[in-house]
Amino acid sequence: MDPSEYGVMSRCERDHWWYAGLHSLVSGFLLDQTVELHLPLMLDAGCGTGGFLMKYQSSKGHFIGLEPSSEAYPFLEASGLEYLIKADLLRLPFADCTFNAMVSLDVLCVFENEQIPLAVQEMARVMKPDASLILNLPAYSWLMSGHDEFVDNKSRFTASFMESVLKAKTFEISFIGYRNTFLFPFAAGARLILKMKTIMARSRSNPVASDVRMPPRWINAIFTRILMMENVLMRRGWRFPFGLSVFVMARKLDGLQTCDKAFFHSGQSTMGSS
Repeated sequence: MDPSEYGVMSRCERDHWWYAGLHSLVSGFLLDQTVELHLPLMLDAGCGTGGFLMKYQSSKGHFIGLEPSSEAYPFLEASGLEYLIKADLLRLPFADCTFNAMVSLDVLCVFENEQIPLAVQEMARVMKPDASLILNLPAYSWLMSGHDEFVDNKSRFTASFMESVLKAKTFEISFIGYRNTFLFPFAAGARLILKMKTIMARSRSNPVASDVRMPPRWINAIFTRILMMENVLMRRGWRFPFGLSVFVMARKLDGLQTCDKAFFHSGQSTMGSS
């Protein structure tokens, strides 16, 4: 990701309609999945500048943030978050069967081809049997644009593809579908316009750019309310057939894994450091 995008992300994560809707939906589903557990241990795999962690951290459980990029850590440290790990999703520095739940929001998209099932396999390794996994991923390869290039997205997804990958890696699907459906025509149209601008800019050797920025307050308020209404329907079991994002809830099935009592692999703990 372009280093400048972390500053933009940090400024937008608290109030931008995209983040507000996503974080609210994930928080609600995650609480449903862990409500019967006493202080569950959870991982935000690819926490960015910590927007979701700052909203969710409470007495509901212990949440660890994992982020590989050095550029994110000045913002993470300024947020006051305590439990942070600098590591890559393909090489998680945790023992088998460590976590009760895992969240990964728009992170698998930085991988491509065989890296995607390898990342899912690594997630499964560090999750306890019956642990919950929540994923949000950008949808549809035809929406790939200069924004994706700027933030280093290498893949966009469909629900059917992710369902096949997860089932092959010992996960049972609890919920899979699309979100950002009501706003899809507007956002997809804007993204296609950006894609055309990217093609034209590249022909003139101009740099690509992110499309993440704070909109006017009234637009942000309207879009946030639309997403919150969509969240209510999804929480009631609605599955939308298309949208800007693929949203997944899955449960790790019991396997033959031996659960190691050690929290971290020997010599790999960087907890509380950056």
